[in-house]
Amino acid sequence: MEEGVPKPKRAVRSNIQQELSGNISNSDVKIAIVDDSDFSRQALAQILQAEGFNIIVSAKNATTAYAQLEANPCHICLLDIVMADISGLDLAKEIRNNFSDTQVIVMSSLQSETVVIDSIAAGAIDYLQKPFTKEDLLKSIYAAIDNLQKQNFR
Repeated sequence: MEEGVPKPKRAVRSNIQQELSGNISNSDVKIAIVDDSDFSRQALAQILQAEGFNIIVSAKNATTAYAQLEANPCHICLLDIVMADISGLDLAKEIRNNFSDTQVIVMSSLQSETVVIDSIAAGAIDYLQKPFTKEDLLKSIYAAIDNLQKQNFR
């Protein structure tokens, strides 16, 4: 990974996926929000908390997010691409490699087909073009939950 984000001594694997077996409520879903914009993080948290989701990580940069994810594994990570310290795409790759149960949703105002392709290649399950609607956000969150539940039954 890029400089600045500590590598774990071993791959961090969690049983976070097993928590979502059977019928679940929104409050069972643990979400991380990583965005360098305080306003965006707060707005996303407000929307998701109003829907009953559990926001366990809120970070303004990749280095902080990675450290928080090690301590608090989550089901879903909403991840901005452009951040000051490390690219969100680099963080998405690290999440895929070290937190394999976490579903990554990339969000960005960058308008390029290449960015979408790079996001999916980095391990994201969805790409949200900023600005996006509450409905688009929730559709992506519920798709991630569905993905986790399907993986749990493999």
